[in-house]
Amino acid sequence: MAAPSNEVVGVNLLAKYGGTLIGGQTDLSLEKSVNLQEVEDKQSGFFGDSIPGFRETQISADNAYTGSGGDHLLGENDNVEVELTSQDGDTTEVVQGLQEMTCTLESDLVEVQTFQSVDAKEYRVAGQSLDLSLSGQYFDPEATDGAGHDLILSAEEAGEILTLTLTFGALSITGDIRPEDWTLSAPAGNETATFDSSFRHEGVITHSGTVDGGLDAGIDAWFNRATVSALVEYQEGGSAVSGATKYEGSAYVSTLELAGTQGEPLDLNFDLEVTGGLTRSTQA
Repeated sequence: MAAPSNEVVGVNLLAKYGGTLIGGQTDLSLEKSVNLQEVEDKQSGFFGDSIPGFRETQISADNAYTGSGGDHLLGENDNVEVELTSQDGDTTEVVQGLQEMTCTLESDLVEVQTFQSVDAKEYRVAGQSLDLSLSGQYFDPEATDGAGHDLILSAEEAGEILTLTLTFGALSITGDIRPEDWTLSAPAGNETATFDSSFRHEGVITHSGTVDGGLDAGIDAWFNRATVSALVEYQEGGSAVSGATKYEGSAYVSTLELAGTQGEPLDLNFDLEVTGGLTRSTQA
């Protein structure tokens, strides 16, 4: 086989993490920059010169969450559940009326290249964070279905933390969080009152459960503060095409986003920062 002679169709460019194809891919982008450095001296005249700086590469992959068998997972039947426990451990409630949820896990990457580095930026993980946002139907905190709202508001008013257990399909994210912002919206026209609430991590965050081999490699890499082998390759009929171009490198997961809206497919999206340079080569 040989490289495609016509323009390349986007569905044939696929990403792999740890050598395993990522399930449910919906969008992919690869961005490269040579970070040109301006050089102006007295001989430059009106037009300055430039030289290449340290190269940097980002890979972004949007993916529809796929469960066992590669089926897309819809936001229904408690596929997304937010369970909160009070700081004293006495009260545990599931937030009712939840319609939208976004959990963003981020890595704080710092550059570590030296004079011995070749021509590409290098990184290490200096910190990690979790941000959680919830939106949905508002229930009175004194009502049975409003117990989750009461727990959130009580923690915010007392300056206390909550323990989070987030269920997202087969994944579970656990750790302490602190309430940050809370908004109640009460429109006219007999529309349902809604709430928006945001939280910030407080200490260590852990996870359990699996999705598929490719996504799991990215998720594990974020939690372990490790690199993942990232590959963008050209495929036809589910197989890599010999003679086509591939791009690969070692990367840190800079952002991992779990997002769900009721009645819509769940999303699990990644942003990667390549460390040490990206290689472009021909597929065997």
